Amino acid sequence: IVPVCARLKAACNTELADVANMIIGVVDFEASKRLKREQHVCVRDNVHDELDGLRKKYVSMEGMLTKVAVEERARLLQVGRPIAEDGAVDDLYVIYVPQYGAM
Repeated sequence: IVPVCARLKAACNTELADVANMIIGVVDFEASKRLKREQHVCVRDNVHDELDGLRKKYVSMEGMLTKVAVEERARLLQVGRPIAEDGAVDDLYVIYVPQYGAM
């Protein structure tokens, strides 16, 4: 029984090491830790091209939404529509809600 256990232990250690190496190669543990949300896992860069592209779009979204807000503010001023009841046009926000898109 001892030789069988030794072979089983050796096989499991090799397979577990392979799985651990695969996980370490895909999961960005430091970035996942920074999220402070237990249910989210970050994937390392260069693991999947499409995912990298989506990540770049997401990172650039704040600048794009700011640009849209500036353009929309200018458009509203041009057509004579105040943004707030008091006529103030300084506070205009464009937000992104994944379920609905930009609002």
